[in-house]
Amino acid sequence: MPEVYVVLFSYVSGESYAQYKNGTATLEALERLKMAGYPYRFVFLEDVGFRQGIIKPLNTILRMALADTDCQFIHMQSNDHHCITPNWLKIMVETLKSNPTIGCLSPMQFNDHGHCMTDWEIGYSNLGLKGINDPYWDTFAEDYVDISRGFCTVRAEMLRKIGLFDENFGTGAFENYDMWNRANNAGYRSHIFGKVKYTHCVHGNQIHVKSRDIEAGTHQNVEKWWDSYDLGPYYVSKWGEGPGNHHGRKPAFEGAVW
Repeated sequence: MPEVYVVLFSYVSGESYAQYKNGTATLEALERLKMAGYPYRFVFLEDVGFRQGIIKPLNTILRMALADTDCQFIHMQSNDHHCITPNWLKIMVETLKSNPTIGCLSPMQFNDHGHCMTDWEIGYSNLGLKGINDPYWDTFAEDYVDISRGFCTVRAEMLRKIGLFDENFGTGAFENYDMWNRANNAGYRSHIFGKVKYTHCVHGNQIHVKSRDIEAGTHQNVEKWWDSYDLGPYYVSKWGEGPGNHHGRKPAFEGAVW
């Protein structure tokens, strides 16, 4: 059996974006899987409404994968994330194998205009001005405070140790930062690098805010994204304050528990 599970979840019904309703986003994601360059077992989680809650059904799939003793890595991806790098899964898995401290590996994401969309989360203010073809990305690598289920490859061993996504974040907000806290406290790093790139096409209100700010060369109003969700108070009740590196803030100390 392959050591890698690829879990693709498809946002379709209940969404206003035409790319979801007509299946274009899913078909494109499936086409890009042909570029993986590495054997995998495929699991498709279909017809997920974003605000209807992704965490519980995703955890069900993750449990199935983790029950397979051959499973060493799980790649999670939503249908609006389209990888553009040949042999991307091969590169991701080989990178994880070469560094056992990395529990989660994420590529660089760009919007559908080719602008970087990740810099506001890793604390840089100028990376959004670098285009998708800028050679800068070939050597870019940075630890990252996120377990970005939209497009990432995680180490199965890590999930077996720290558990799955907290289902109290059922609609899909902040569960990724919650998992990062647990992974970090268990000694795993989340890492982002530019050797692999993907476009994040249409999903999520915060993406559109980021895209507009990036295209304008600014990163304003990001705190309003935090305030727009009703799950922030639950996160704070669990960890003491908001995500430590969210919007570019570094943790108070290595392995910090909030």
